[in-house]
Amino acid sequence: MSDAVISRVLKDCNINIEQTTGTSTNSVMSQNACTGNFATKTHSHVVSDLISGTLPVSMGGTGKTSLTSGAILLGNGTGGISTTSVLAKSKGGTGSTNFYEKGFWTPSVASTGSTSPSVSYTYQYGVYYRVGNLVFIACHINMSISSTGSSYACIKGLPYTCATGCDKYGLSLIEEYYATNTSEGDPRGFVVQETTRIDLRGHSGAMATTWITGSNQYIGYSGCYIKS
Repeated sequence: MSDAVISRVLKDCNINIEQTTGTSTNSVMSQNACTGNFATKTHSHVVSDLISGTLPVSMGGTGKTSLTSGAILLGNGTGGISTTSVLAKSKGGTGSTNFYEKGFWTPSVASTGSTSPSVSYTYQYGVYYRVGNLVFIACHINMSISSTGSSYACIKGLPYTCATGCDKYGLSLIEEYYATNTSEGDPRGFVVQETTRIDLRGHSGAMATTWITGSNQYIGYSGCYIKS
């Protein structure tokens, strides 16, 4: 076996091994050990060096071996994350996999009292778009009204129930045509919380209104409200 010199310049320095004779890998440990550097006490790796195992949350990982494509990630602060395809309303989601929706609804003339109006419809048209909890609606009704019913005018049949805490502020609608009585003119529609009903009121919203009897009456609204 060839001779080798082992030396250390200072107490805290690396130990140096220098091969004095022989160049084959069988001489003094190995050729690499003789001519290369020993690994330092601490070292680092790039992410691409990791080829197995699961990186825990505490190390910046997910704690999961695999993830579902398109899934929503939920963390608990300590353990591995969980996944879901639907985020609950309590966590700020919609509770539905369908975030965007388009559909139709049938608006109907009604009254807030116990007696409904007597109405003959030429047509009833309603469309809605929902994005999350925000619902945009539009409706248009042509009708003949023979009796107004008791109490105040309203339209029923909205596609979703208005959220709690939005009483008469969930929706402010502009009436396209006149089929109601009000001294203020330009009656507005307000969605009542926890209902699928639009209450019709005067321009300022302070004065309720009633239906007008007669044939070929028109009314239409468009606007947004928050669903429950």
